[in-house]
Amino acid sequence: TLFVASFSIGLGPIPFSIIPELASTHSISATASAAMGLNWLCNFVVAFVFPVFAETLKSWTFLVFAIITGVGFALTFIFVPETKGRSIEAIHREIRGSKVVLDNGSDVSTTV
Repeated sequence: TLFVASFSIGLGPIPFSIIPELASTHSISATASAAMGLNWLCNFVVAFVFPVFAETLKSWTFLVFAIITGVGFALTFIFVPETKGRSIEAIHREIRGSKVVLDNGSDVSTTV
């Protein structure tokens, strides 16, 4: 429960702050609902898996969660675009793979 409480005031709210920037206007509610459902599913899994891991893996239990956190960080770093100082329209164009016009007027393809 300490993990869930710490997560709720730490990393937990982050998806809800970036959803309005990344999701289209008509899908923000559905995306936030899916994120909340996934959040609660993960909390449920942690609550039931942690005691089993703690008994079998002892102090190595935290390594498992650290690896999962590291993979999540890497995936976020790779797939979530930078939104600071950009308009919602420019972010959505990048997500769709359209060309982005830079401040200097040059086009940059964002297809990955």
